[in-house]
Amino acid sequence: MEEQQEHVAGFLRQEEMNELIAQEQNPITADLMSQAAYVLVMTVGSQKTRPIADFDLRYFMEIIRDFVSDHEALKSTLEGNLRRESWLPDDFDDKVPSGSSSE
Repeated sequence: MEEQQEHVAGFLRQEEMNELIAQEQNPITADLMSQAAYVLVMTVGSQKTRPIADFDLRYFMEIIRDFVSDHEALKSTLEGNLRRESWLPDDFDDKVPSGSSSE
């Protein structure tokens, strides 16, 4: 009987993620993106448990870029202004695919 080997999840599009970070014009946003990439790679590399599927780094970094590029919202949160979901764009509900509600 042939023994099945467990699939080891890997990173997809790491070079594309690095290019996205390098192309970011705002140095603060680029630094925050780099920090997120570092924490992700180091955390996955140092944990005994790993993601169960391949992880698309470019897609992840696009989301991180959108999040960290709003410096005013980040600053407000870091100053203790914890208005739940006040940082969401007004058209957020229009962007959420149907069947993926956050209810």
